[in-house]
Amino acid sequence: MAKRSYLLGLFHLSVDFLSLAPLTLLIVGSEYGIDSVEIAVIYFLYLSFAFLFQAPLGAIMDRRGKGDGRKAAWLAVPLLLLGGLLVSLPSLSVLLPPWGGEAGLKLAIHLLGTMVLGAGNALFHVGAGRHLLTLGAGPSELGAFISFGTIAVCLTSIPFALLTRIVEFLLPILYLLFGIVAISLSVWLFLADPKPSEKRISSLETPSFSGNLMEFAYLALFIGLSVFLRGFLGGYKESSEGIVYLLAMLGMFLGKLLGGYMAKCLGSLSLVILSGATYVLGILLPSRGGMVPAFFLAFGTNLPMGLTLSLSGRAFGKGKEGLAFGFLSTLLGFGAGLGAYLAPLGTDSRISQGLMMLNLVFLLLSLLLIGKGNMRRELFPSFRGRYSHKRYDSKEDLL
Repeated sequence: MAKRSYLLGLFHLSVDFLSLAPLTLLIVGSEYGIDSVEIAVIYFLYLSFAFLFQAPLGAIMDRRGKGDGRKAAWLAVPLLLLGGLLVSLPSLSVLLPPWGGEAGLKLAIHLLGTMVLGAGNALFHVGAGRHLLTLGAGPSELGAFISFGTIAVCLTSIPFALLTRIVEFLLPILYLLFGIVAISLSVWLFLADPKPSEKRISSLETPSFSGNLMEFAYLALFIGLSVFLRGFLGGYKESSEGIVYLLAMLGMFLGKLLGGYMAKCLGSLSLVILSGATYVLGILLPSRGGMVPAFFLAFGTNLPMGLTLSLSGRAFGKGKEGLAFGFLSTLLGFGAGLGAYLAPLGTDSRISQGLMMLNLVFLLLSLLLIGKGNMRRELFPSFRGRYSHKRYDSKEDLL
Protein backbone atom coordinates (compact mmCIF):
# COMPACT_ATOMS: atom_id res chain seq x y z
CA MET A 1 0.00 0.00 0.00
CA ALA A 2 2.82 2.44 0.85
CA LYS A 3 4.50 1.91 -2.54
CA ARG A 4 1.17 2.41 -4.33
CA SER A 5 0.45 5.63 -2.42
CA TYR A 6 3.85 7.11 -3.35
CA LEU A 7 3.47 6.14 -7.00
CA LEU A 8 0.03 7.73 -7.00
CA GLY A 9 1.62 10.74 -5.29
CA LEU A 10 4.06 11.06 -8.20
CA PHE A 11 1.08 10.65 -10.53
CA HIS A 12 -0.65 13.43 -8.57
CA LEU A 13 2.38 15.70 -9.01
CA SER A 14 2.40 15.05 -12.77
CA VAL A 15 -1.33 15.64 -13.16
CA ASP A 16 -1.28 18.91 -11.21
CA PHE A 17 1.68 20.09 -13.26
CA LEU A 18 -0.04 19.23 -16.54
CA SER A 19 -3.08 21.15 -15.26
CA LEU A 20 -1.33 24.30 -14.09
CA ALA A 21 1.72 24.76 -16.36
CA PRO A 22 -0.32 25.78 -19.45
CA LEU A 23 -2.13 28.41 -17.38
CA THR A 24 1.14 29.76 -15.98
CA LEU A 25 2.63 30.02 -19.47
CA LEU A 26 -0.55 31.76 -20.61
CA ILE A 27 -0.26 34.36 -17.85
CA VAL A 28 3.48 34.96 -18.23
CA GLY A 29 3.47 35.14 -22.03
CA SER A 30 0.07 36.64 -22.82
CA GLU A 31 -1.16 40.13 -23.46
CA TYR A 32 -3.74 39.86 -20.68
CA GLY A 33 -1.45 40.78 -17.77
CA ILE A 34 -1.21 39.12 -14.38
CA ASP A 35 -3.81 41.37 -12.73
CA SER A 36 -6.29 41.50 -15.61
CA VAL A 37 -9.96 40.56 -15.43
CA GLU A 38 -9.43 37.83 -18.03
CA ILE A 39 -6.83 36.06 -15.89
CA ALA A 40 -9.10 36.32 -12.83
CA VAL A 41 -11.90 34.65 -14.81
CA ILE A 42 -9.53 31.93 -16.04
CA TYR A 43 -8.41 31.08 -12.49
CA PHE A 44 -11.99 31.16 -11.21
CA LEU A 45 -13.08 28.71 -13.91
CA TYR A 46 -10.13 26.43 -13.23
CA LEU A 47 -10.70 26.30 -9.48
CA SER A 48 -14.42 25.76 -9.98
CA PHE A 49 -13.97 22.79 -12.30
CA ALA A 50 -10.98 21.37 -10.41
CA PHE A 51 -12.46 21.51 -6.89
CA LEU A 52 -16.15 22.34 -6.71
CA PHE A 53 -17.19 19.48 -9.00
CA GLN A 54 -15.31 16.78 -7.11
CA ALA A 55 -18.17 16.00 -4.71
CA PRO A 56 -20.82 15.46 -7.42
CA LEU A 57 -18.27 13.63 -9.56
CA GLY A 58 -17.48 11.28 -6.67
CA ALA A 59 -21.19 10.67 -6.10
CA ILE A 60 -21.64 9.78 -9.78
CA MET A 61 -18.72 7.31 -9.61
CA ASP A 62 -20.16 5.68 -6.52
CA ARG A 63 -23.61 5.55 -8.08
CA ARG A 64 -22.32 3.76 -11.15
CA GLY A 65 -20.40 1.38 -8.91
CA LYS A 66 -18.10 0.15 -11.68
CA GLY A 67 -14.40 -0.20 -10.98
CA ASP A 68 -12.39 1.32 -8.19
CA GLY A 69 -11.47 4.71 -9.65
CA ARG A 70 -8.47 3.66 -11.72
CA LYS A 71 -10.22 4.18 -15.05
CA ALA A 72 -11.11 7.75 -14.08
CA ALA A 73 -7.47 8.45 -13.14
CA TRP A 74 -6.37 7.02 -16.49
CA LEU A 75 -8.92 9.05 -18.49
CA ALA A 76 -7.72 12.24 -16.82
CA VAL A 77 -4.40 12.16 -18.70
CA PRO A 78 -5.72 12.54 -22.30
CA LEU A 79 -8.20 15.12 -21.02
CA LEU A 80 -5.38 17.18 -19.52
CA LEU A 81 -3.30 16.95 -22.70
CA LEU A 82 -6.32 18.17 -24.69
CA GLY A 83 -6.83 21.05 -22.26
CA GLY A 84 -3.17 22.04 -22.51
CA LEU A 85 -3.43 22.05 -26.30
CA LEU A 86 -6.53 24.25 -26.25
CA VAL A 87 -4.94 26.76 -23.86
CA SER A 88 -1.81 26.94 -26.04
CA LEU A 89 -3.59 26.88 -29.41
CA PRO A 90 -4.12 30.63 -29.97
CA SER A 91 -0.43 31.25 -29.20
CA LEU A 92 0.85 28.80 -31.83
CA SER A 93 0.97 31.46 -34.54
CA VAL A 94 3.67 29.57 -36.46
CA LEU A 95 1.35 26.62 -37.04
CA LEU A 96 -1.91 28.53 -37.51
CA PRO A 97 -3.12 31.45 -39.62
CA PRO A 98 -2.97 34.88 -37.94
CA TRP A 99 -5.82 35.46 -35.50
CA GLY A 100 -6.09 39.11 -36.45
CA GLY A 101 -8.45 41.01 -34.21
CA GLU A 102 -10.34 37.94 -33.01
CA ALA A 103 -9.49 38.61 -29.37
CA GLY A 104 -12.86 37.27 -28.26
CA LEU A 105 -12.25 33.96 -30.04
CA LYS A 106 -8.82 33.62 -28.44
CA LEU A 107 -10.27 34.23 -24.98
CA ALA A 108 -13.07 31.73 -25.63
CA ILE A 109 -10.56 29.02 -26.55
CA HIS A 110 -8.48 29.85 -23.48
CA LEU A 111 -11.57 29.54 -21.29
CA LEU A 112 -12.59 26.25 -22.89
CA GLY A 113 -9.10 24.84 -22.38
CA THR A 114 -9.17 26.01 -18.77
CA MET A 115 -12.43 24.17 -18.10
CA VAL A 116 -11.06 20.99 -19.68
CA LEU A 117 -7.92 21.22 -17.52
CA GLY A 118 -9.99 21.67 -14.38
CA ALA A 119 -12.29 18.77 -15.28
CA GLY A 120 -9.31 16.48 -15.95
CA ASN A 121 -7.73 17.44 -12.65
CA ALA A 122 -10.96 16.71 -10.74
CA LEU A 123 -11.40 13.39 -12.55
CA PHE A 124 -7.94 12.25 -11.47
CA HIS A 125 -8.27 13.35 -7.86
CA VAL A 126 -11.60 11.64 -7.29
CA GLY A 127 -10.57 8.51 -9.21
CA ALA A 128 -7.22 8.06 -7.46
CA GLY A 129 -8.63 9.06 -4.07
CA ARG A 130 -11.51 6.60 -4.48
CA HIS A 131 -9.02 3.89 -5.45
CA LEU A 132 -6.96 4.38 -2.28
CA LEU A 133 -10.00 4.53 -0.02
CA THR A 134 -11.38 1.37 -1.62
CA LEU A 135 -8.16 -0.37 -0.64
CA GLY A 136 -8.50 0.92 2.92
CA ALA A 137 -5.74 3.52 2.86
CA GLY A 138 -5.11 5.17 6.23
CA PRO A 139 -3.83 8.67 7.10
CA SER A 140 -0.20 7.91 6.19
CA GLU A 141 -1.02 6.60 2.70
CA LEU A 142 -3.53 9.36 2.00
CA GLY A 143 -1.10 12.02 3.26
CA ALA A 144 1.63 10.69 0.97
CA PHE A 145 -0.75 10.79 -1.98
CA ILE A 146 -2.03 14.34 -1.53
CA SER A 147 1.27 15.95 -0.47
CA PHE A 148 3.03 15.74 -3.85
CA GLY A 149 0.50 18.02 -5.52
CA THR A 150 2.04 20.87 -3.52
CA ILE A 151 5.29 20.53 -5.51
CA ALA A 152 3.44 21.04 -8.78
CA VAL A 153 1.63 24.08 -7.38
CA CYS A 154 4.98 25.55 -6.35
CA LEU A 155 6.71 24.85 -9.69
CA THR A 156 3.89 26.49 -11.64
CA SER A 157 3.32 29.46 -9.33
CA ILE A 158 3.87 33.06 -10.37
CA PRO A 159 6.26 33.69 -7.40
CA PHE A 160 8.42 30.76 -8.56
CA ALA A 161 8.29 32.08 -12.13
CA LEU A 162 9.38 35.54 -11.03
CA LEU A 163 12.08 34.10 -8.77
CA THR A 164 13.69 31.84 -11.40
CA ARG A 165 13.08 34.14 -14.40
CA ILE A 166 13.53 31.16 -16.75
CA VAL A 167 9.99 29.89 -16.52
CA GLU A 168 9.23 30.12 -20.25
CA PHE A 169 12.20 27.83 -20.94
CA LEU A 170 11.86 25.54 -17.91
CA LEU A 171 8.11 24.85 -17.88
CA PRO A 172 7.86 23.37 -21.41
CA ILE A 173 10.70 20.94 -20.60
CA LEU A 174 9.08 19.93 -17.31
CA TYR A 175 5.73 19.65 -19.07
CA LEU A 176 7.19 17.10 -21.49
CA LEU A 177 8.85 15.22 -18.61
CA PHE A 178 5.73 15.06 -16.44
CA GLY A 179 3.63 14.19 -19.46
CA ILE A 180 5.77 11.09 -19.98
CA VAL A 181 5.58 10.27 -16.26
CA ALA A 182 1.78 10.65 -16.23
CA ILE A 183 1.31 8.42 -19.28
CA SER A 184 3.68 5.79 -17.83
CA LEU A 185 1.91 5.76 -14.46
CA SER A 186 -1.53 5.57 -16.07
CA VAL A 187 -0.35 2.42 -17.87
CA TRP A 188 1.11 1.05 -14.61
CA LEU A 189 -2.16 1.67 -12.78
CA PHE A 190 -3.87 -0.83 -15.06
CA LEU A 191 -1.13 -3.31 -15.91
CA ALA A 192 0.95 -3.64 -12.74
CA ASP A 193 -1.91 -4.89 -10.56
CA PRO A 194 -5.04 -5.42 -12.66
CA LYS A 195 -7.09 -6.80 -9.75
CA PRO A 196 -5.83 -5.31 -6.47
CA SER A 197 -7.16 -6.73 -3.23
CA GLU A 198 -10.47 -5.29 -2.10
CA LYS A 199 -9.72 -5.95 1.57
CA ARG A 200 -9.85 -2.72 3.51
CA ILE A 201 -7.10 -2.44 6.11
CA SER A 202 -7.42 0.63 8.30
CA SER A 203 -4.28 1.99 9.97
CA LEU A 204 -6.56 3.31 12.72
CA GLU A 205 -8.95 1.05 14.58
CA THR A 206 -12.43 0.43 13.23
CA PRO A 207 -14.81 2.95 14.82
CA SER A 208 -17.91 2.13 16.81
CA PHE A 209 -19.72 4.79 14.76
CA SER A 210 -23.26 3.45 14.47
CA GLY A 211 -23.99 4.92 11.06
CA ASN A 212 -27.45 6.28 11.90
CA LEU A 213 -28.48 9.30 9.87
CA MET A 214 -28.30 11.90 12.65
CA GLU A 215 -24.83 10.86 13.82
CA PHE A 216 -23.62 10.74 10.23
CA ALA A 217 -24.96 14.27 9.60
CA TYR A 218 -23.07 15.62 12.63
CA LEU A 219 -19.91 13.76 11.66
CA ALA A 220 -19.99 15.04 8.07
CA LEU A 221 -20.63 18.57 9.38
CA PHE A 222 -17.69 18.48 11.81
CA ILE A 223 -15.22 17.04 9.29
CA GLY A 224 -16.45 19.38 6.56
CA LEU A 225 -16.18 22.52 8.70
CA SER A 226 -12.70 21.52 9.83
CA VAL A 227 -11.48 21.12 6.25
CA PHE A 228 -13.23 24.30 5.07
CA LEU A 229 -11.52 26.35 7.78
CA ARG A 230 -8.19 24.72 6.99
CA GLY A 231 -8.51 25.75 3.35
CA PHE A 232 -9.56 29.24 4.36
CA LEU A 233 -6.54 29.66 6.66
CA GLY A 234 -4.20 28.50 3.90
CA GLY A 235 -5.32 31.32 1.63
CA TYR A 236 -5.79 33.85 4.42
CA LYS A 237 -2.20 33.69 5.66
CA GLU A 238 -0.42 32.82 2.41
CA SER A 239 2.21 35.22 1.12
CA SER A 240 3.20 35.59 -2.51
CA GLU A 241 6.59 37.18 -1.87
CA GLY A 242 9.31 35.04 -3.45
CA ILE A 243 11.22 32.94 -0.90
CA VAL A 244 8.45 33.37 1.69
CA TYR A 245 5.99 31.68 -0.66
CA LEU A 246 8.43 28.84 -1.33
CA LEU A 247 8.87 28.24 2.41
CA ALA A 248 5.09 28.16 2.83
CA MET A 249 4.92 25.54 0.06
CA LEU A 250 7.62 23.50 1.81
CA GLY A 251 5.66 23.64 5.08
CA MET A 252 2.50 22.59 3.26
CA PHE A 253 4.24 19.62 1.60
CA LEU A 254 5.88 18.37 4.79
CA GLY A 255 2.71 18.90 6.83
CA LYS A 256 0.60 16.76 4.50
CA LEU A 257 3.32 14.12 4.09
CA LEU A 258 4.30 13.73 7.76
CA GLY A 259 0.92 14.35 9.39
CA GLY A 260 -0.48 10.96 8.41
CA TYR A 261 2.55 9.14 9.80
CA MET A 262 2.34 11.15 13.02
CA ALA A 263 -1.31 10.15 13.41
CA LYS A 264 -0.30 6.53 12.93
CA CYS A 265 2.63 6.63 15.35
CA LEU A 266 1.57 9.20 17.96
CA GLY A 267 -2.20 8.97 17.80
CA SER A 268 -4.92 11.28 16.53
CA LEU A 269 -5.19 13.37 19.68
CA SER A 270 -1.44 14.04 19.73
CA LEU A 271 -1.64 15.17 16.09
CA VAL A 272 -4.46 17.61 16.84
CA ILE A 273 -2.48 19.12 19.74
CA LEU A 274 0.72 19.31 17.65
CA SER A 275 -1.12 20.99 14.78
CA GLY A 276 -2.50 23.73 17.03
CA ALA A 277 0.80 24.22 18.87
CA THR A 278 2.77 24.53 15.61
CA TYR A 279 0.31 27.09 14.26
CA VAL A 280 0.47 29.20 17.42
CA LEU A 281 4.26 28.91 17.38
CA GLY A 282 4.31 30.29 13.84
CA ILE A 283 2.36 33.32 15.01
CA LEU A 284 4.44 33.97 18.14
CA LEU A 285 7.96 33.42 16.78
CA PRO A 286 9.94 36.41 15.42
CA SER A 287 8.96 37.00 11.82
CA ARG A 288 12.42 37.28 10.16
CA GLY A 289 10.87 38.80 7.09
CA GLY A 290 7.86 36.52 7.24
CA MET A 291 9.87 33.36 6.55
CA VAL A 292 9.45 31.66 9.94
CA PRO A 293 5.65 32.18 10.16
CA ALA A 294 5.24 31.10 6.53
CA PHE A 295 6.74 27.68 7.21
CA PHE A 296 5.21 26.97 10.62
CA LEU A 297 1.73 28.25 9.76
CA ALA A 298 1.59 26.15 6.60
CA PHE A 299 3.06 23.10 8.35
CA GLY A 300 0.65 23.26 11.30
CA THR A 301 -2.40 23.90 9.14
CA ASN A 302 -1.74 20.90 6.87
CA LEU A 303 -0.76 18.28 9.46
CA PRO A 304 -4.29 16.80 9.80
CA MET A 305 -4.99 16.47 6.04
CA GLY A 306 -4.37 12.71 5.78
CA LEU A 307 -6.28 12.09 9.01
CA THR A 308 -9.40 13.96 7.89
CA LEU A 309 -9.45 12.12 4.55
CA SER A 310 -9.22 8.83 6.43
CA LEU A 311 -12.03 9.86 8.79
CA SER A 312 -14.21 10.85 5.86
CA GLY A 313 -13.65 7.49 4.17
CA ARG A 314 -14.56 5.64 7.35
CA ALA A 315 -17.62 7.81 7.99
CA PHE A 316 -19.15 7.46 4.52
CA GLY A 317 -18.33 3.74 4.45
CA LYS A 318 -18.06 1.13 1.74
CA GLY A 319 -19.42 2.09 -1.66
CA LYS A 320 -19.19 5.86 -0.97
CA GLU A 321 -15.42 6.33 -1.34
CA GLY A 322 -15.71 8.75 -4.25
CA LEU A 323 -18.13 11.01 -2.40
CA ALA A 324 -16.01 10.80 0.77
CA PHE A 325 -12.94 12.10 -1.07
CA GLY A 326 -14.74 14.61 -3.29
CA PHE A 327 -16.77 16.02 -0.39
CA LEU A 328 -13.64 17.18 1.44
CA SER A 329 -11.85 18.37 -1.72
CA THR A 330 -14.82 20.56 -2.67
CA LEU A 331 -14.95 22.15 0.79
CA LEU A 332 -11.17 22.63 0.85
CA GLY A 333 -11.23 24.36 -2.54
CA PHE A 334 -14.16 26.56 -1.56
CA GLY A 335 -12.44 27.55 1.69
CA ALA A 336 -9.12 28.25 -0.06
CA GLY A 337 -10.81 30.37 -2.72
CA LEU A 338 -12.70 32.41 -0.14
CA GLY A 339 -9.55 32.80 1.96
CA ALA A 340 -7.53 34.03 -1.02
CA TYR A 341 -10.30 36.52 -1.86
CA LEU A 342 -10.33 37.90 1.69
CA ALA A 343 -6.53 37.92 2.14
CA PRO A 344 -6.10 41.52 0.90
CA LEU A 345 -8.42 42.66 3.70
CA GLY A 346 -5.73 41.88 6.27
CA THR A 347 -4.46 39.00 8.37
CA ASP A 348 -5.19 39.77 12.01
CA SER A 349 -3.40 37.08 14.05
CA ARG A 350 -6.26 36.92 16.56
CA ILE A 351 -8.70 36.03 13.78
CA SER A 352 -6.42 33.36 12.34
CA GLN A 353 -5.69 31.86 15.78
CA GLY A 354 -9.38 31.74 16.60
CA LEU A 355 -10.25 30.07 13.30
CA MET A 356 -7.43 27.55 13.72
CA MET A 357 -8.64 26.58 17.18
CA LEU A 358 -12.18 26.27 15.84
CA ASN A 359 -10.89 24.02 13.06
CA LEU A 360 -9.20 21.76 15.62
CA VAL A 361 -12.32 21.68 17.80
CA PHE A 362 -14.37 20.43 14.85
CA LEU A 363 -11.69 17.83 14.07
CA LEU A 364 -11.66 16.66 17.69
CA LEU A 365 -15.46 16.44 17.72
CA SER A 366 -15.38 14.25 14.62
CA LEU A 367 -12.81 11.99 16.30
CA LEU A 368 -14.94 11.70 19.44
CA LEU A 369 -18.02 10.88 17.40
CA ILE A 370 -16.45 8.33 15.08
CA GLY A 371 -14.62 6.62 17.93
CA LYS A 372 -17.41 6.68 20.48
CA GLY A 373 -17.00 3.77 22.89
CA ASN A 374 -13.59 2.96 21.46
CA MET A 375 -11.61 6.05 22.34
CA ARG A 376 -8.41 4.55 23.70
CA ARG A 377 -7.65 2.69 20.50
CA GLU A 378 -8.83 5.64 18.42
CA LEU A 379 -6.70 8.35 20.01
CA PHE A 380 -3.71 6.53 21.52
CA PRO A 381 -1.84 4.03 19.30
CA SER A 382 -0.09 2.43 22.29
CA PHE A 383 -3.45 0.91 23.31
CA ARG A 384 -4.07 -0.76 19.96
CA GLY A 385 -1.99 -3.83 20.76
CA ARG A 386 -3.06 -6.93 18.90
CA TYR A 387 -5.68 -4.99 16.91
CA SER A 388 -3.07 -3.04 14.92
CA HIS A 389 -3.16 -5.28 11.84
CA LYS A 390 -6.69 -6.59 12.05
CA ARG A 391 -8.61 -6.93 8.78
CA TYR A 392 -12.16 -5.73 8.53
CA ASP A 393 -14.16 -7.55 5.89
CA SER A 394 -17.78 -7.41 7.04
CA LYS A 395 -20.17 -4.60 6.19
CA GLU A 396 -20.42 -3.59 9.84
CA ASP A 397 -16.64 -3.19 10.11
CA LEU A 398 -16.56 -0.90 7.12
CA LEU A 399 -19.06 1.63 8.45
